Amino acid sequence: MIRLFLFVLFVNSLVLAQSVSLSGRVVDSLTAEPLINVNILIEGKNYGAISDNEGKFKINDLQNETVVVRFSYVGYKTKYFHFNLSSDTTITVKLTQKAIMFQESLVKGKYASIRETPVAFTNIASREIQRNLGARFLTDIIRSVPNVFVSEQGGGFADSRLSIRGFDQTSIAVMINGIPINNPENGEIYWSNWGDLSDVVQSIQVQRGLSATPYSVSSIGGVVNIITKSDFSNDNSFKIKSVISSENYKKFLFTFAASISDNLKLTGMISRITSDGYADQTWLDAYSYYFSLGWTLKNNLIEIQIMGSPQKHGQRMTPLTMDTWKLRGKRFNADWGYLNGQPLNLRDNEFHKPSITLNHVWQKNKNFVLSNSLYLSYGYGGGTVPPWSEFSRTDDGLIDFDKEWEFNSDNIDSTYSTELTRSDKALRFTKHIHTWIAFLSSANYKLNNGINLTFGLDGKYYSAENYSTLGNLLGGDYYIGSGNVNQDPDKLLYLGDKVDYDADSYARSLGVFLQAEHNNNVVNAYINLAFAITGYNRIDNFNYKYSDPKRETGWKRFPTYTIKAGINYNFNNYNNAYFNIGNYSKAPLSMNVFSYTNEPYADVKNEKVISAELGYGYNTEKMYLKLNTFITWWKDKAFNFAYYDPNSFQAYKFNIYGAEALHRGIEGEGKYNFSKNISLDGMFSVSLNEWLKDVTGYGHLEALPGVDIPVNAKIGGLYVGGFPMLKLNFGVDLTQQIFRGLQFYFNPKILFNGFHYPRLNISGRNDESVDLAQPSKIPNYYLLNLHLGFDWKMTRSFIKNFNLGMNIYNLLNKDYMIDAYESNTGDPQTTTVWLARDRWMDVSLMLGF
Repeated sequence: MIRLFLFVLFVNSLVLAQSVSLSGRVVDSLTAEPLINVNILIEGKNYGAISDNEGKFKINDLQNETVVVRFSYVGYKTKYFHFNLSSDTTITVKLTQKAIMFQESLVKGKYASIRETPVAFTNIASREIQRNLGARFLTDIIRSVPNVFVSEQGGGFADSRLSIRGFDQTSIAVMINGIPINNPENGEIYWSNWGDLSDVVQSIQVQRGLSATPYSVSSIGGVVNIITKSDFSNDNSFKIKSVISSENYKKFLFTFAASISDNLKLTGMISRITSDGYADQTWLDAYSYYFSLGWTLKNNLIEIQIMGSPQKHGQRMTPLTMDTWKLRGKRFNADWGYLNGQPLNLRDNEFHKPSITLNHVWQKNKNFVLSNSLYLSYGYGGGTVPPWSEFSRTDDGLIDFDKEWEFNSDNIDSTYSTELTRSDKALRFTKHIHTWIAFLSSANYKLNNGINLTFGLDGKYYSAENYSTLGNLLGGDYYIGSGNVNQDPDKLLYLGDKVDYDADSYARSLGVFLQAEHNNNVVNAYINLAFAITGYNRIDNFNYKYSDPKRETGWKRFPTYTIKAGINYNFNNYNNAYFNIGNYSKAPLSMNVFSYTNEPYADVKNEKVISAELGYGYNTEKMYLKLNTFITWWKDKAFNFAYYDPNSFQAYKFNIYGAEALHRGIEGEGKYNFSKNISLDGMFSVSLNEWLKDVTGYGHLEALPGVDIPVNAKIGGLYVGGFPMLKLNFGVDLTQQIFRGLQFYFNPKILFNGFHYPRLNISGRNDESVDLAQPSKIPNYYLLNLHLGFDWKMTRSFIKNFNLGMNIYNLLNKDYMIDAYESNTGDPQTTTVWLARDRWMDVSLMLGF
């Protein structure tokens, strides 16, 4: 690795540049804040650059000549500059806002700004995504953000788990263009629903902590806002791209941007990915599409976005002990087997969630802007899941479907039929169908005294059908035992019939928010108030007679609030400091309100969060540095889990309130530009996340929902788990012109994770015979990823842009654990884990026209 790096530097020193470069920074003319994703175009040559998250840009391979450069940005007046280039030139460009400030008004989430917004945040620009993401899923690009952890878990497509500051994704607000996409019922993020949107992502901003988002969202850990491209310039472009990778991964896509008229612009993308998968039977077949139509008319802007990703993929959902991994190997998947010589998954997933978003902005005058967003989505799909009882296994650890087939195909039960065979075990196919409507309306009013008011409404309505069907009878003709009390228990059930459960769930919320902000370029202070009511309802079609009034729970409502404030002070042009504090009340998730039998849990209450943060920033043309410390107190955290006792064959359900946790830490990130070609970036985070006390509560047997079982989970003083509390990341970004138009880039990155403890098993912590000490720590590890490639801009060709990229992940082929789960016994030997993938790589080719 070191030899390769030195070789590249040596080659660079021998290359004689035959052309010059134009670089610099684009800022707001009034605030001097950097402008991100500004389009910079060399007139007559049809190529240029886009400013990064510091407002910086660079265009290489220019000749010694006079050029006209156009700087365009939505909401700002386009500027043209004439340059007589005789040597490398560096400039600062100041753009002036138009009277119609669409970039501020278009509701795509509150975007934090350097030296202005008093929160900890990190921007990831399109350039980094395009160069470094490769064949990975979009969440992988944010691994280099302080205190952010992404676990691939079993390695199925987008079966990822995201954590920020030790809080899992149910306590993180994930948004696409400012619209939260957390499931309203359980708070989860089903990343595979969003497929492959990376090539239309303009930027990603990760705000840690309570965030600067003014409206009511669940952001204990932070906010991840994914902004897609919506270019209203008059440029036309067309791009095709192909990516190939390990495990027969193949991706092909094309994107386009077309100016239909001066005020009508269409942007689109269509892609397909297929793969055999790293782990056994984690195959993938996914399509993705995205279309954005933008229209400007006088003081109005209208944008319609349509996106979706129909996909099917095999899953690996069962973590194993280290002894089993050593016996079976890293690629082993316990969730499949052979049936009649063909592979059959015990777990897979297929889903399609098309969505349409309508954005509208109306600016009455320079002081008042009204913006609205309406989001509509209809999702449908499901996946194969196992029955309640275990299958037999073959000597190599796979599920013995052939044995089950042999038994079922010869199992005549005369109680039900003398001709048809009865299936003893059958695979299920779970169905999920939902309708999701959300809206966000925001008004922005600038007062004469320098105070900016933002106020509005946000809400959502969600309804879902959840049921299980017979997906594969495994050799039998019928199955007995639907679990439906409205049905004859001896009814013969066939393929596609409903079994186990059938319930409709509903969630809705309505919120109001008000934020006052004062900014005089030295002091920026804000205070935010948000109030909301969240409600849940459930209809059970299996466990209650249709005439039983308990069949429907009725709406259970929970009022919530957010109060937060912050201040940023700019000491001079380079140094700033900020402080924020907030108090947040979070509604319980639906699963913490109702049991699976409509029985409401007792003592349901909101979770409460108090958080504070202090930060410092240093920013110059040559470097930037951001440091902050935080503390978050989480009270009345709820646990909801199931436990199956293999000895008594009883299933238990637990819902426990009252846990308290304290998360605190220090975070930092920075970048230093040694020269125009070489820069060093890095980040670190050190945190300590602990449960403060034991929790008590009650559970119940699934068969006897009215009988309480006392629980006393001894977790006080233990680490929260499931998250590396020590993270380090360093990267070198080297670019070098090879000859006119051709640039080489070389970007190695080192990531270190440590102080990572398994996720606790609360049910096991209730057993007095179990060792209640701190669970064994996951071994620390580091890995090296390498990103390199060539960018070629061609001015006198039908092809305008060419990119050839290569990414090598885990270059040193390190063995390490990425996740661990404490067992019921507390014995480290029975802790189940996920192991990381071996070294792998991808190669991409992009052509722009």
